Amino acid sequence: MQDPATITFVALEGSEIVGWVWGMRQRHAGGYSQVQLYEIGVVERFRKQGVGRALLTAFRDLAMAEGHRRMWLFTDEDNAAAKALYEAAGGEPSLHNDAGYWWQLDAAEPGSRHDAAVG
Repeated sequence: MQDPATITFVALEGSEIVGWVWGMRQRHAGGYSQVQLYEIGVVERFRKQGVGRALLTAFRDLAMAEGHRRMWLFTDEDNAAAKALYEAAGGEPSLHNDAGYWWQLDAAEPGSRHDAAVG
């Protein structure tokens, strides 16, 4: 069964899956569309080789191409590697103390700081 709300990418080394990212398209209560990145993972021996960044970039680029206003996610507060990846890829930490990150994707609100999507 296909779910039109789901976004999934995998990274392959030959025929082996070495990384994945998936999330959901959502309608925000404010009336705009956004995406939530729900999970990103990379097989341990392929970490620190750019796989996670490529998956995150592909997910973000699709969200932008589809016209979503924001992208957001939560991570564990003590996951320093994930937080470094999100910040390096342009994610801004949530103003709340919840280990959330968000990306403003549309040009209509450049530089705006809006946390409704992660709060």
